[in-house]
Amino acid sequence: KIIHAPIHFSSDGNDNPNKGLGILAGCYNDKLFTLNTWNSEFAPAMKPKQGDIIVNNKRGLDAFPGTDLEQILIDNNIE
Repeated sequence: KIIHAPIHFSSDGNDNPNKGLGILAGCYNDKLFTLNTWNSEFAPAMKPKQGDIIVNNKRGLDAFPGTDLEQILIDNNIE
């Protein structure tokens, strides 16, 4: 199974957990990975295929906090 963990933020960036620090500050200041814009879409070569799994609500560099990744792993018997 392939699991994708995309990152995206609301247009006002209020869901960015570290808008004043490091890479996430750049995302906030430059409006990168804004939901429903071209820069939050999957690159054509990386688009999920049927059967792939997409992690929801990733807002930082780590794919676990605030997402459903742990439950996805449990549901798919992945340790």
